[in-house]
Amino acid sequence: MGFLDLFRPKWRHSSAEVRAEAVRHLGADEASLLAHIGKKDQDARVRRLAIKKIEDPEVLIEIARSDPEESLRRAAQDRADDLLLGTVLSAQDQDAAQATLGKLSQRALLEVARRAQHGGVRQLAAELIGDERLLGELARTSNDPALRLSCLERVRSESVLRDVALGAAVKEVALQALERIQAPELLRDIAERGKSKALRAAAQQRLGGAPERRPSPSTTKAALEKHRRAQLLSLCQRAEAAARAADLRRAEAELAQVQAEWEALGSQPGDEPLRQRIDQAVAALQARREAAQRKEAQARLEADNLRRERERCQRRTALCERVEQLDGEGVPIQLAEVRKAWDDLGPAETPAERELARRFARAVKEAMRRHEQAESRRAARARLEEIVAEVKALGSAPGDVKRLRALEGRWRELEAQLPPGDELRQRYEEAVQSVRAAIEEAKQKRQAEAEAVRAQCETLCASAEGLVETGNRQQVEAALKQVQAMQQQLRVLSASHRKALAERLHQARERLTIRLKDLREEEDWRRWSAVPQAEALCQRLEALSEVKDIKQLRREVQAARVAWKKLGPLPKERSQALWQRFKAAIDAVSTQIDGQAGLDPAVLADNLKKKEALCQRAEALAESTDWKATAEELKRLQGEWKQIGPAPRAAADAVWKRFRAACDRFFERRKQHQAGDAAEEAARAEALARLTALCQRAEALAESTQWRETAEELKAMQVQWKQAGPAPRAEADALWKRFRAACDRFFERRKEHHAQLEAERIENLRKKEALCLEVEQLFDSEDMGEQEAQEAVKQYMARWKTIGPAPKKQSDAVWERFRAACDRLLLRQWLPPELGSAQFANRPLQDLGRRLGQIGDAGQGESKES
Repeated sequence: MGFLDLFRPKWRHSSAEVRAEAVRHLGADEASLLAHIGKKDQDARVRRLAIKKIEDPEVLIEIARSDPEESLRRAAQDRADDLLLGTVLSAQDQDAAQATLGKLSQRALLEVARRAQHGGVRQLAAELIGDERLLGELARTSNDPALRLSCLERVRSESVLRDVALGAAVKEVALQALERIQAPELLRDIAERGKSKALRAAAQQRLGGAPERRPSPSTTKAALEKHRRAQLLSLCQRAEAAARAADLRRAEAELAQVQAEWEALGSQPGDEPLRQRIDQAVAALQARREAAQRKEAQARLEADNLRRERERCQRRTALCERVEQLDGEGVPIQLAEVRKAWDDLGPAETPAERELARRFARAVKEAMRRHEQAESRRAARARLEEIVAEVKALGSAPGDVKRLRALEGRWRELEAQLPPGDELRQRYEEAVQSVRAAIEEAKQKRQAEAEAVRAQCETLCASAEGLVETGNRQQVEAALKQVQAMQQQLRVLSASHRKALAERLHQARERLTIRLKDLREEEDWRRWSAVPQAEALCQRLEALSEVKDIKQLRREVQAARVAWKKLGPLPKERSQALWQRFKAAIDAVSTQIDGQAGLDPAVLADNLKKKEALCQRAEALAESTDWKATAEELKRLQGEWKQIGPAPRAAADAVWKRFRAACDRFFERRKQHQAGDAAEEAARAEALARLTALCQRAEALAESTQWRETAEELKAMQVQWKQAGPAPRAEADALWKRFRAACDRFFERRKEHHAQLEAERIENLRKKEALCLEVEQLFDSEDMGEQEAQEAVKQYMARWKTIGPAPKKQSDAVWERFRAACDRLLLRQWLPPELGSAQFANRPLQDLGRRLGQIGDAGQGESKES
């Protein structure tokens, strides 16, 4: 390995092994480099590796035409054929494939003519085939009738025609090939070996007689065969003599003539040894021609190398002198330019070049040493300047404190390189003092903030604990939000204070959550309790159809409206239906009042028609883009609307909403047109994407059964919806309805689930109360002994455990009742009759043994005293 190999890329290394290894690691993205290596590298093995990686057919075809090695030319053409075949075979028209077909080899053209999808492409490929043997093979094997015939017409060699006649799968092709054969020996061969009877008969007929029977060996045939063999042997001798001739051009012409005469004579199964002699003569002549070409090329190469060597030495000397004079800040850039120019000259191959390479290496090393010394001095001061700047930029955060310590360490390492009395030291000390003062101030501020947060947290905990018993829903929800926000602020506290306050906040949050759930359940109950009152109001209004007193009707309507407002919110699943019923009843009574007040129904109907006509005109203008004229027209229509009298009450709201919607549609469009704010439109588009994603997520959660987690996630998504920004007005309502429908679907399912659980709890309460009643009834049974009572209590306990939970409000009471009943049943034989069940309240069953012992001891004492 030469010294310059250290500075050049591995693909330009002086060793072919290193270059080959470098080519193996090159990727397909380095196509230009692979092409250069495939064309220019001096080693055939390296070029072969590059050819295997080249993906550009044009480059491969160029190599196939110019590479001095025959094997590499074949390899390049084969790879180009492989890359191009897929495109040509799938081409859908002749024009698309024409340019590519001209780049394929004869064998590849044969494949295209056989397998291409488009008939025109197959025909064009066949026209480009010049080898008659390949044409004959295509005539025998192609599935395209027209292509078979066109290829057969281009075949001139009778031996090839004989091969087509003998090997064609289609009888008609074999017969057409037979018609063009004149040589008797070829006709006799077909008459003997033809596949079909018709082919053999036709061949026999061409020979001038009826279809002959299987001939037996005869003297004439043997003589003909001997004569043919003599001709073949003569051709072999001529070919071998031509292969040894000094004039290569005349030898090639002679060999071409020999091959043509050989084809005219045809081939028999026993001719293979003679044919091999012909092929060997051709190969020998080819080898001689290639050797002559190589020798001539070598002579030209040596002359070129000598000239290039002189030029390279001159350029190398100039580069050495340039490097020896380099100095200053731009040394690396200048060195890079010089090195590139040196690398472009290629490896040093001669002793003179190698000596110049050593001189160049020494000059480069010395120039870099001079540059590094100057750069070291500049770099040290630059790094110290950076340290001072970084210290000045520091704040008072914990991360900045750690950064300050690291910077101080770096300063101590580099400070020795500063000259004495440098003003940079004073700047550094001032910056450090300033940062330390800021850190101390921030520390005191954090302590004050932590103290304030701790006091605020304690106040909040006390407030939240007070709301657990007395707070309403709004207060509890607000307190919960404050508690959650406060939990995030505990980070500023020390670990000892943070742990205690976090535990207290956690307990307050849990108790507030339970209180909020109870308040929501109470509110749901109030909503359901308002349903009968709403239904009663509707029935009351519906019963006014027979009342004739207008004043009474108006009082009833006013009272109904006031009563409806006092009802408060209704359950979601009933709210809309009850409101529609109530509104319909109000409208009916109002219509009844209008009728009795003397309003002419015909006038009302006429007014309705006029308003509907205005609606149609407004709707026709809603999509107009003549903003000014349309705005004036709509304002005029609004004036006409005001001049029209009242319409029937039942239709008045609907027709007004229709007219207002058409006007709003136009003015909203005009507003958007006038605004024309691209940033707003982009923001609305982004909001639309975010809202659509929220809709998809909500719809995915609509069927979830993870009630608590999903509810929290949906509530968080509702907050995100509010923060997402406005969507385009055309999609906003639909998106909101879609999102709301998904959320409502989940919460309705959750409500149904909770209602089902509540129904099950009520049913469990009924079962537990029935069980309590059974135990209480056994207390008066006189025929039950102590053992039987214990067994009965065990059975009742087992039955109690099989019953699910009761509602929380009644759960403790029913349990106390059951426990007291079991106590009385077990203790009844020792208890005085006047002892009531109330005395067993809040007495756990775990104390049963102790109480039995006390009662037994008391009984023994009384018996002794008596």
